[in-house]
Amino acid sequence: MRVNDVNLMRYIQQLSLERKAPTPGSFLFNTVSELAVQQKLRGQIEGYKTTLSQIYNGIGLLNTANAGLESISTALQRARELAVQASNATLTDVERSMIQKEYEEIMRGVKRIIQQTTYNEQRVLAGDVRNLVIQTGPNEGQNVTVNIPNLEETLSELFEVDLSTFEGAQRSLETIDQALENISQIRGNVGSWMNRLESSARSVMNSYTELFKTESLFEPSVAELLLESTKEDILRQTALTGILFRMENAGNVLKLLM
Repeated sequence: MRVNDVNLMRYIQQLSLERKAPTPGSFLFNTVSELAVQQKLRGQIEGYKTTLSQIYNGIGLLNTANAGLESISTALQRARELAVQASNATLTDVERSMIQKEYEEIMRGVKRIIQQTTYNEQRVLAGDVRNLVIQTGPNEGQNVTVNIPNLEETLSELFEVDLSTFEGAQRSLETIDQALENISQIRGNVGSWMNRLESSARSVMNSYTELFKTESLFEPSVAELLLESTKEDILRQTALTGILFRMENAGNVLKLLM
C-alpha cells in the first residue's frame, strides 16, 4: 500500500489539536536533569525529522524511476509489435524500411527517457543511483540501499536491432522479450524498496508523534514551533510525491515518446 498523502496531511495537522494542554502538574521544568532530558528529546525529534525527510526524498526518487520505467515498458511493447509485423515473410522492402524507421524513433524516445528521467539532478535511470543509502530510522543499520542500473547499458542490444530483414526481425523478438523481462525485474525491485520506505515512514511518524507529545510537556511554545516546521517540511515532500504519482499515466508516456 502506498503512502496516502491526504491522510498523512490530516494526521500531521491533527497533532496540533491533540497536543496536551498544560495542567497544574505539567509545569515548566527547570532543574538540570530535566533540562538534559528535554534537550535529549529535542535531539531525537530532530533526528526523526531528518529521517522523514530522507525517506520522502527516497520515495520521490523511486516514484520518478518507476514512471520512467513504465514509459520504457510501454515503448518496448510497441517495439515488439513492430518486430512481429517485420517477421512476416511477405512484406516488401519498402514496408520493412518503414517499420525499421518507426523502431528507430521508438529507441530514440527510450534513450530520451533514460537521460531525462531525473530527481534532484540525478539521472535515476542512467546510472546515477548506485548504492544509494537511504536512512529509515535514527539508529545505525536502519537503512535501505537502492541500486538502479544504467539502462542504456542494460538495453544496449535493443539499439542494435535491425528489422529491415526477415532474419533480423526473427532474432529481435528474443532480444526485446529479454529487455521487457529486465525492465520488469527492475520495477519489482523499485516497488520493493518503495514498500519498505513507506512502512518506515509510518513507523518513524509514530515515533516522532510520541516524542513530540512528550517534549510538549516541557515547553509547549517550542513544541508548537517544532511541529509547524516539521509539518511544513513533510507537506512539501508529500506534495512532490503526489505530483510524481500523477506522472505515471498513459498521456505522459506518449508525450515522452514524441
